[in-house]
Amino acid sequence: MGGASRAYEERFDRGWSGSDKRVCAECLTDDSLKVAVHAEEVTGEGNCLSCDEESSAPFDVLMEAFVDGVNFLFDDALNSVPYVSTEGGFVGAETTDSWDLIEQFDDCFESENGHLIQDEIRSCLDDKTWVNREDPDFGPEAMLGQAWQNFCKSIKYESRFVFWLDKKSKADLEQSSDAFTPASALQHVSELIEELRLYKSYEIGYVFFRSRTFDKQNLPPSTSRGLGTSPAKIALQGNRMSPAGIPMFYASESEVAALAEVSVRLDHNAASVGTFASTREFSVVDLTDLPPMPSPFDPEKRDQRWMISFLNSFVDEISQPIELGRDQVDYVPTQVMTEYLLRIHESPKRIDGIRFHSAAHRGGINVALDISNENFIERNVEGDASALQMQLLSHSVYQADVTWTEYDPPLKEQL
Repeated sequence: MGGASRAYEERFDRGWSGSDKRVCAECLTDDSLKVAVHAEEVTGEGNCLSCDEESSAPFDVLMEAFVDGVNFLFDDALNSVPYVSTEGGFVGAETTDSWDLIEQFDDCFESENGHLIQDEIRSCLDDKTWVNREDPDFGPEAMLGQAWQNFCKSIKYESRFVFWLDKKSKADLEQSSDAFTPASALQHVSELIEELRLYKSYEIGYVFFRSRTFDKQNLPPSTSRGLGTSPAKIALQGNRMSPAGIPMFYASESEVAALAEVSVRLDHNAASVGTFASTREFSVVDLTDLPPMPSPFDPEKRDQRWMISFLNSFVDEISQPIELGRDQVDYVPTQVMTEYLLRIHESPKRIDGIRFHSAAHRGGINVALDISNENFIERNVEGDASALQMQLLSHSVYQADVTWTEYDPPLKEQL
Protein backbone atom coordinates (compact mmCIF):
# COMPACT_ATOMS: atom_id res chain seq x y z
CA MET A 1 0.00 0.00 0.00
CA GLY A 2 1.36 3.41 -0.96
CA GLY A 3 1.83 6.32 1.40
CA ALA A 4 -1.15 8.18 -0.02
CA SER A 5 -3.40 5.16 0.45
CA ARG A 6 -2.25 4.66 4.04
CA ALA A 7 -2.82 8.34 4.80
CA TYR A 8 -6.32 8.16 3.35
CA GLU A 9 -7.09 5.02 5.34
CA GLU A 10 -5.86 6.60 8.58
CA ARG A 11 -7.88 9.72 7.90
CA PHE A 12 -10.99 7.61 7.19
CA ASP A 13 -10.55 5.59 10.39
CA ARG A 14 -10.22 8.63 12.62
CA GLY A 15 -13.25 10.34 11.09
CA TRP A 16 -11.84 13.81 10.53
CA SER A 17 -9.51 15.70 8.22
CA GLY A 18 -6.55 17.82 9.22
CA SER A 19 -6.57 21.60 9.59
CA ASP A 20 -3.90 24.26 9.02
CA LYS A 21 -5.45 26.47 11.72
CA ARG A 22 -4.20 26.95 15.27
CA VAL A 23 -5.96 27.36 18.61
CA CYS A 24 -5.08 28.33 22.19
CA ALA A 25 -6.16 26.84 25.51
CA GLU A 26 -7.65 30.12 26.73
CA CYS A 27 -10.41 29.87 24.13
CA LEU A 28 -11.58 26.56 25.63
CA THR A 29 -13.63 26.05 28.78
CA ASP A 30 -13.43 22.29 29.23
CA ASP A 31 -10.47 21.57 31.51
CA SER A 32 -9.45 18.37 29.74
CA LEU A 33 -9.42 20.02 26.32
CA LYS A 34 -7.48 22.96 27.77
CA VAL A 35 -4.80 20.60 29.15
CA ALA A 36 -4.41 18.80 25.81
CA VAL A 37 -4.04 22.04 23.84
CA HIS A 38 -1.86 23.84 26.39
CA ALA A 39 0.68 21.01 26.29
CA GLU A 40 1.34 21.71 22.59
CA GLU A 41 1.31 25.51 22.62
CA VAL A 42 4.29 27.38 21.17
CA THR A 43 4.88 30.87 19.81
CA GLY A 44 6.00 31.81 16.32
CA GLU A 45 4.01 29.15 14.47
CA GLY A 46 0.81 31.11 13.96
CA ASN A 47 -1.93 32.75 15.97
CA CYS A 48 -5.11 31.34 17.47
CA LEU A 49 -7.98 31.48 14.98
CA SER A 50 -10.38 32.63 17.69
CA CYS A 51 -8.54 35.31 19.71
CA ASP A 52 -5.35 35.89 17.68
CA GLU A 53 -3.17 34.83 20.64
CA GLU A 54 0.44 34.18 19.55
CA SER A 55 0.92 31.17 21.84
CA SER A 56 -1.08 28.44 20.15
CA ALA A 57 -1.22 24.75 19.25
CA PRO A 58 -2.09 22.98 15.99
CA PHE A 59 -5.85 22.71 15.60
CA ASP A 60 -5.38 18.98 15.00
CA VAL A 61 -4.45 18.63 18.69
CA LEU A 62 -7.89 19.90 19.64
CA MET A 63 -9.56 17.77 16.97
CA GLU A 64 -7.94 14.59 18.24
CA ALA A 65 -8.98 15.21 21.86
CA PHE A 66 -12.44 16.47 20.90
CA VAL A 67 -13.31 13.59 18.57
CA ASP A 68 -12.00 11.08 21.11
CA GLY A 69 -14.49 12.44 23.64
CA VAL A 70 -17.30 12.56 21.10
CA ASN A 71 -16.66 8.91 20.25
CA PHE A 72 -16.90 8.08 23.95
CA LEU A 73 -20.43 9.49 24.09
CA PHE A 74 -21.63 8.83 20.54
CA ASP A 75 -21.27 6.19 17.86
CA ASP A 76 -21.73 6.14 14.11
CA ALA A 77 -25.35 5.09 13.68
CA LEU A 78 -24.31 2.75 10.86
CA ASN A 79 -22.56 0.57 13.44
CA SER A 80 -25.59 -0.17 15.55
CA VAL A 81 -28.91 1.29 14.41
CA PRO A 82 -31.02 -0.33 11.68
CA TYR A 83 -31.42 1.74 8.53
CA VAL A 84 -34.80 1.22 6.85
CA SER A 85 -35.13 3.08 3.58
CA THR A 86 -38.90 2.63 3.53
CA GLU A 87 -39.07 4.37 6.91
CA GLY A 88 -36.90 7.23 5.71
CA GLY A 89 -33.71 6.44 7.60
CA PHE A 90 -32.51 5.06 10.92
CA VAL A 91 -35.12 3.55 13.23
CA GLY A 92 -35.03 2.44 16.86
CA ALA A 93 -32.96 5.26 18.36
CA GLU A 94 -32.73 9.03 18.28
CA THR A 95 -29.98 10.22 15.92
CA THR A 96 -28.26 13.51 15.12
CA ASP A 97 -26.02 14.81 12.36
CA SER A 98 -22.51 16.19 12.84
CA TRP A 99 -23.64 19.82 12.64
CA ASP A 100 -26.18 19.48 15.45
CA LEU A 101 -23.88 17.21 17.42
CA ILE A 102 -21.25 19.93 17.77
CA GLU A 103 -23.90 22.35 19.07
CA GLN A 104 -24.31 20.07 22.08
CA PHE A 105 -20.78 21.06 23.14
CA ASP A 106 -21.28 24.85 23.00
CA ASP A 107 -20.16 25.25 26.60
CA CYS A 108 -16.74 23.76 25.84
CA PHE A 109 -15.70 26.96 24.07
CA GLU A 110 -15.46 30.58 25.15
CA SER A 111 -18.66 32.37 24.20
CA GLU A 112 -17.20 35.44 22.47
CA ASN A 113 -15.62 33.74 19.45
CA GLY A 114 -16.37 30.10 20.18
CA HIS A 115 -18.35 29.83 16.97
CA LEU A 116 -15.10 30.18 15.00
CA ILE A 117 -13.71 27.06 16.67
CA GLN A 118 -16.96 25.18 16.18
CA ASP A 119 -17.08 26.12 12.50
CA GLU A 120 -13.55 24.78 12.02
CA ILE A 121 -14.47 21.55 13.81
CA ARG A 122 -17.46 21.18 11.49
CA SER A 123 -15.25 21.67 8.45
CA CYS A 124 -12.93 18.89 9.66
CA LEU A 125 -15.36 16.37 11.14
CA ASP A 126 -16.83 13.77 8.79
CA ASP A 127 -20.50 14.28 8.02
CA LYS A 128 -22.26 11.27 9.49
CA THR A 129 -25.27 10.30 11.55
CA TRP A 130 -24.61 9.77 15.26
CA VAL A 131 -26.41 7.95 18.05
CA ASN A 132 -25.95 8.60 21.75
CA ARG A 133 -24.38 5.58 23.43
CA GLU A 134 -26.59 6.21 26.48
CA ASP A 135 -29.79 6.09 24.44
CA PRO A 136 -32.05 3.57 26.26
CA ASP A 137 -32.67 1.74 22.98
CA PHE A 138 -29.10 1.76 21.74
CA GLY A 139 -27.06 -1.13 23.09
CA PRO A 140 -24.43 -2.24 25.63
CA GLU A 141 -23.28 1.23 26.63
CA ALA A 142 -26.89 2.21 27.31
CA MET A 143 -26.89 -0.36 30.09
CA LEU A 144 -24.21 1.71 31.78
CA GLY A 145 -25.93 5.03 31.12
CA GLN A 146 -29.14 3.62 32.59
CA ALA A 147 -27.33 1.74 35.37
CA TRP A 148 -29.56 2.79 38.25
CA GLN A 149 -32.79 2.15 36.34
CA ASN A 150 -31.59 -1.30 35.30
CA PHE A 151 -30.41 -2.05 38.82
CA CYS A 152 -33.85 -1.16 40.21
CA LYS A 153 -35.64 -3.26 37.62
CA SER A 154 -33.45 -6.30 38.26
CA ILE A 155 -33.71 -6.08 42.04
CA LYS A 156 -37.46 -5.47 42.13
CA TYR A 157 -38.65 -7.88 39.48
CA GLU A 158 -35.95 -10.41 38.60
CA SER A 159 -33.58 -11.49 41.39
CA ARG A 160 -33.49 -10.24 44.98
CA PHE A 161 -31.75 -12.77 47.22
CA VAL A 162 -29.11 -14.65 45.21
CA PHE A 163 -27.94 -12.02 42.74
CA TRP A 164 -24.66 -11.67 44.72
CA LEU A 165 -23.49 -14.90 43.08
CA ASP A 166 -23.75 -13.48 39.56
CA LYS A 167 -20.73 -11.22 39.21
CA LYS A 168 -19.19 -9.95 36.00
CA SER A 169 -15.93 -8.19 35.34
CA LYS A 170 -15.93 -4.54 34.33
CA ALA A 171 -14.78 -5.60 30.86
CA ASP A 172 -17.76 -7.96 30.57
CA LEU A 173 -20.10 -5.23 31.71
CA GLU A 174 -18.84 -2.85 29.05
CA GLN A 175 -18.96 -5.45 26.26
CA SER A 176 -22.47 -6.81 26.57
CA SER A 177 -25.82 -5.74 27.93
CA ASP A 178 -26.36 -9.36 28.97
CA ALA A 179 -23.43 -8.95 31.37
CA PHE A 180 -25.18 -6.23 33.38
CA THR A 181 -26.18 -7.58 36.78
CA PRO A 182 -26.99 -5.89 40.08
CA ALA A 183 -23.93 -7.56 41.61
CA SER A 184 -21.59 -6.23 38.93
CA ALA A 185 -23.02 -2.71 39.25
CA LEU A 186 -22.57 -2.70 43.03
CA GLN A 187 -19.09 -4.15 42.71
CA HIS A 188 -17.86 -1.36 40.44
CA VAL A 189 -19.61 1.42 42.36
CA SER A 190 -18.02 0.02 45.52
CA GLU A 191 -14.60 0.21 43.88
CA LEU A 192 -15.24 3.85 42.95
CA ILE A 193 -16.18 4.70 46.55
CA GLU A 194 -12.87 3.24 47.69
CA GLU A 195 -10.92 4.94 44.89
CA LEU A 196 -12.41 8.35 45.73
CA ARG A 197 -12.18 7.74 49.50
CA LEU A 198 -15.81 8.68 50.09
CA TYR A 199 -15.62 8.18 53.84
CA LYS A 200 -16.08 10.24 56.99
CA SER A 201 -14.93 9.36 60.50
CA TYR A 202 -16.84 10.57 63.56
CA GLU A 203 -15.06 11.08 66.86
CA ILE A 204 -16.18 9.84 70.27
CA GLY A 205 -18.98 12.01 71.60
CA TYR A 206 -20.16 13.33 68.24
CA VAL A 207 -23.72 14.61 68.68
CA PHE A 208 -26.69 13.49 66.57
CA PHE A 209 -30.36 14.44 66.73
CA ARG A 210 -33.26 12.05 66.27
CA SER A 211 -36.89 13.18 66.06
CA ARG A 212 -40.06 11.16 66.55
CA THR A 213 -43.64 12.34 66.23
CA PHE A 214 -46.32 11.48 68.77
CA ASP A 215 -49.98 11.99 69.55
CA LYS A 216 -50.30 14.86 72.04
CA GLN A 217 -52.78 12.77 74.03
CA ASN A 218 -49.89 10.45 74.88
CA LEU A 219 -46.61 11.02 76.68
CA PRO A 220 -43.75 11.99 74.35
CA PRO A 221 -40.91 9.51 73.74
CA SER A 222 -38.21 10.43 76.24
CA THR A 223 -35.97 7.43 76.87
CA SER A 224 -32.90 6.46 74.89
CA ARG A 225 -34.49 3.35 73.43
CA GLY A 226 -37.80 5.10 72.94
CA LEU A 227 -36.10 7.72 70.77
CA GLY A 228 -33.54 5.42 69.18
CA THR A 229 -33.80 2.69 66.57
CA SER A 230 -37.08 0.79 66.64
CA PRO A 231 -36.88 -2.72 68.13
CA ALA A 232 -36.58 -5.33 65.39
CA LYS A 233 -39.77 -7.13 66.46
CA ILE A 234 -41.94 -4.07 65.86
CA ALA A 235 -40.12 -2.81 62.74
CA LEU A 236 -42.82 -4.17 60.47
CA GLN A 237 -42.58 -1.42 57.88
CA GLY A 238 -39.56 -1.07 55.63
CA ASN A 239 -37.76 2.22 55.20
CA ARG A 240 -35.79 3.62 52.29
CA MET A 241 -32.55 2.10 53.56
CA SER A 242 -33.68 -0.71 55.86
CA PRO A 243 -36.16 -3.52 55.20
CA ALA A 244 -38.83 -4.71 57.61
CA GLY A 245 -37.25 -6.47 60.58
CA ILE A 246 -33.81 -4.88 60.11
CA PRO A 247 -34.21 -1.31 61.38
CA MET A 248 -31.51 1.38 61.33
CA PHE A 249 -30.89 4.57 63.28
CA TYR A 250 -31.91 7.57 61.18
CA ALA A 251 -30.59 10.83 62.61
CA SER A 252 -29.40 14.29 61.63
CA GLU A 253 -26.39 16.41 62.46
CA SER A 254 -28.61 19.33 63.49
CA GLU A 255 -31.81 19.60 65.50
CA VAL A 256 -33.60 21.66 62.85
CA ALA A 257 -32.88 19.03 60.18
CA ALA A 258 -34.14 16.26 62.47
CA LEU A 259 -37.43 18.11 62.96
CA ALA A 260 -37.75 18.86 59.26
CA GLU A 261 -37.30 15.17 58.42
CA VAL A 262 -40.49 14.23 60.28
CA SER A 263 -42.48 17.31 59.23
CA VAL A 264 -44.03 15.45 56.33
CA ARG A 265 -45.66 13.10 58.87
CA LEU A 266 -46.56 15.60 61.63
CA ASP A 267 -50.26 14.79 61.97
CA HIS A 268 -50.47 16.47 65.39
CA ASN A 269 -47.60 18.96 65.05
CA ALA A 270 -45.85 17.34 68.00
CA ALA A 271 -42.39 15.84 68.02
CA SER A 272 -39.84 14.71 70.56
CA VAL A 273 -36.17 15.25 69.71
CA GLY A 274 -33.41 13.26 71.36
CA THR A 275 -29.81 14.46 71.50
CA PHE A 276 -27.39 11.52 71.32
CA ALA A 277 -23.62 11.16 71.59
CA SER A 278 -21.60 8.31 70.07
CA THR A 279 -19.64 6.16 72.53
CA ARG A 280 -16.74 5.44 70.19
CA GLU A 281 -15.20 6.51 66.91
CA PHE A 282 -16.80 5.11 63.76
CA SER A 283 -16.78 5.57 59.99
CA VAL A 284 -19.46 5.92 57.33
CA VAL A 285 -19.68 6.10 53.57
CA ASP A 286 -20.00 9.83 52.90
CA LEU A 287 -22.20 10.70 49.92
CA THR A 288 -22.56 14.42 50.69
CA ASP A 289 -19.80 15.60 48.37
CA LEU A 290 -19.83 13.43 45.27
CA PRO A 291 -17.45 14.54 42.53
CA PRO A 292 -18.86 16.34 39.49
CA MET A 293 -19.51 14.30 36.39
CA PRO A 294 -16.13 13.79 34.66
CA SER A 295 -15.66 15.34 31.26
CA PRO A 296 -16.03 12.94 28.31
CA PHE A 297 -12.74 14.45 27.11
CA ASP A 298 -10.90 13.20 30.20
CA PRO A 299 -9.54 9.78 29.20
CA GLU A 300 -8.51 8.93 32.77
CA LYS A 301 -11.78 9.62 34.58
CA ARG A 302 -14.61 9.47 32.04
CA ASP A 303 -15.23 5.77 32.74
CA GLN A 304 -16.46 6.90 36.17
CA ARG A 305 -19.42 8.74 34.64
CA TRP A 306 -22.00 5.97 34.94
CA MET A 307 -20.89 5.06 38.48
CA ILE A 308 -21.15 8.66 39.67
CA SER A 309 -24.56 8.89 38.01
CA PHE A 310 -25.51 5.67 39.85
CA LEU A 311 -24.47 7.15 43.21
CA ASN A 312 -26.32 10.40 42.50
CA SER A 313 -29.50 8.44 41.75
CA PHE A 314 -29.08 6.45 44.96
CA VAL A 315 -28.63 9.64 47.00
CA ASP A 316 -31.70 11.22 45.37
CA GLU A 317 -33.77 8.19 46.37
CA ILE A 318 -32.64 7.91 50.00
CA SER A 319 -33.01 11.64 50.61
CA GLN A 320 -36.73 11.72 49.87
CA PRO A 321 -39.46 11.25 52.52
CA ILE A 322 -41.25 7.96 52.97
CA GLU A 323 -44.56 8.09 51.11
CA LEU A 324 -47.39 6.53 53.07
CA GLY A 325 -49.14 3.84 51.07
CA ARG A 326 -46.31 3.46 48.57
CA ASP A 327 -45.52 -0.11 47.51
CA GLN A 328 -42.69 -1.40 49.68
CA VAL A 329 -41.04 -3.03 46.66
CA ASP A 330 -40.04 0.47 45.52
CA TYR A 331 -37.63 0.70 48.45
CA VAL A 332 -35.87 -2.61 47.79
CA PRO A 333 -33.11 -1.17 45.51
CA THR A 334 -31.96 1.40 48.09
CA GLN A 335 -32.21 -1.21 50.84
CA VAL A 336 -29.99 -3.58 48.86
CA MET A 337 -27.47 -0.85 48.08
CA THR A 338 -27.30 0.08 51.77
CA GLU A 339 -26.85 -3.52 52.85
CA TYR A 340 -24.06 -3.96 50.31
CA LEU A 341 -22.16 -0.96 51.66
CA LEU A 342 -22.58 -2.16 55.25
CA ARG A 343 -21.90 -5.87 54.77
CA ILE A 344 -19.85 -6.45 51.61
CA HIS A 345 -18.10 -3.23 50.61
CA GLU A 346 -14.37 -3.50 51.33
CA SER A 347 -12.75 -0.54 53.08
CA PRO A 348 -9.81 0.04 55.44
CA LYS A 349 -12.23 0.61 58.33
CA ARG A 350 -15.50 -0.95 59.35
CA ILE A 351 -18.46 0.91 57.83
CA ASP A 352 -21.30 1.59 60.26
CA GLY A 353 -23.57 3.69 58.08
CA ILE A 354 -24.13 6.21 55.32
CA ARG A 355 -24.04 10.03 55.40
CA PHE A 356 -26.22 11.98 52.95
CA HIS A 357 -27.94 15.32 52.33
CA SER A 358 -31.33 16.04 53.82
CA ALA A 359 -34.04 16.82 51.30
CA ALA A 360 -36.18 18.25 54.11
CA HIS A 361 -33.83 21.01 55.24
CA ARG A 362 -31.53 22.90 52.91
CA GLY A 363 -27.95 22.24 53.94
CA GLY A 364 -28.93 19.58 56.47
CA ILE A 365 -26.98 16.34 56.81
CA ASN A 366 -28.48 12.97 57.75
CA VAL A 367 -27.01 9.61 58.69
CA ALA A 368 -28.38 6.09 58.62
CA LEU A 369 -26.43 4.00 61.14
CA ASP A 370 -26.38 0.27 61.79
CA ILE A 371 -27.18 0.47 65.51
CA SER A 372 -29.78 -1.83 67.08
CA ASN A 373 -32.23 -0.75 69.77
CA GLU A 374 -30.24 -2.59 72.45
CA ASN A 375 -27.28 -0.26 71.86
CA PHE A 376 -29.06 2.89 73.03
CA ILE A 377 -28.20 3.80 76.58
CA GLU A 378 -29.18 6.46 79.08
CA ARG A 379 -26.95 9.35 80.11
CA ASN A 380 -25.49 7.84 83.28
CA VAL A 381 -25.10 4.28 82.01
CA GLU A 382 -21.63 2.95 81.22
CA GLY A 383 -21.39 1.81 77.62
CA ASP A 384 -20.02 -1.35 76.02
CA ALA A 385 -16.59 -0.50 74.63
CA SER A 386 -16.84 -3.24 72.01
CA ALA A 387 -20.01 -1.87 70.39
CA LEU A 388 -21.07 1.35 68.73
CA GLN A 389 -23.69 2.80 71.03
CA MET A 390 -25.64 6.04 71.29
CA GLN A 391 -26.02 7.71 74.67
CA LEU A 392 -29.00 9.99 75.23
CA LEU A 393 -27.87 13.40 76.49
CA SER A 394 -31.24 15.17 76.54
CA HIS A 395 -34.61 15.38 74.84
CA SER A 396 -36.94 18.23 73.89
CA VAL A 397 -40.61 18.38 72.93
CA TYR A 398 -41.88 20.57 70.09
CA GLN A 399 -45.49 21.41 69.28
CA ALA A 400 -45.00 23.98 66.53
CA ASP A 401 -45.40 23.75 62.79
CA VAL A 402 -42.32 22.70 60.86
CA THR A 403 -42.14 22.96 57.10
CA TRP A 404 -40.77 20.59 54.50
CA THR A 405 -38.38 22.43 52.15
CA GLU A 406 -36.82 20.78 49.15
CA TYR A 407 -33.01 20.52 49.17
CA ASP A 408 -31.40 21.84 45.99
CA PRO A 409 -28.03 20.17 45.40
CA PRO A 410 -25.41 22.24 43.58
CA LEU A 411 -25.68 22.06 39.83
CA LYS A 412 -23.10 19.73 38.32
CA GLU A 413 -21.91 19.85 34.77
CA GLN A 414 -23.22 16.95 32.73
CA LEU A 415 -22.27 16.54 29.09
